[in-house]
Amino acid sequence: MHRPRRHPPGGADRARQVPPLLVAARESVIGAAAHVVRREVLLDSSVSSVAGARSVIRSAVGTDAPDSAERAAVCGSELVANAIRHGAPPIMMTVLSGVDHVVVAVEDGSRLPPLPRAPGSTDTGGRGTVIVERLADRWGVEFLPGGKRVWCLVARPRDVPPD
Repeated sequence: MHRPRRHPPGGADRARQVPPLLVAARESVIGAAAHVVRREVLLDSSVSSVAGARSVIRSAVGTDAPDSAERAAVCGSELVANAIRHGAPPIMMTVLSGVDHVVVAVEDGSRLPPLPRAPGSTDTGGRGTVIVERLADRWGVEFLPGGKRVWCLVARPRDVPPD
């Protein structure tokens, strides 16, 4: 059994207390009385995959929780962009949208964790983990035999069921 790494070094305390993806998914199923929308997509390593991933996430979340859908779409697209730029194929995205939260997970073939950076004002990249840290309620990294899974969890409003 592999022990998940909760968050890259230097992350916020809330990220260190994150349940692994499978625990979060199980909570989602229980909280939603087994009503969970699940989407899985194998992505290629092209930049166009980022827009496609964003569309899949928005579709899975639905229109009843636009703030959650947008936060999950932005976080998920950052995870996909990081996998394309810094990871290795294959890249698989899984979206679980339940009553309480949305989980977006991106697996790739590299075991190198995402490392938060402090980009300069003129840098065109390096903000992905900062964006995920700010928009997601939780996020983390799990190491797999052939790579890693980077995931984020975005809370849904309590009174809004998934589409």
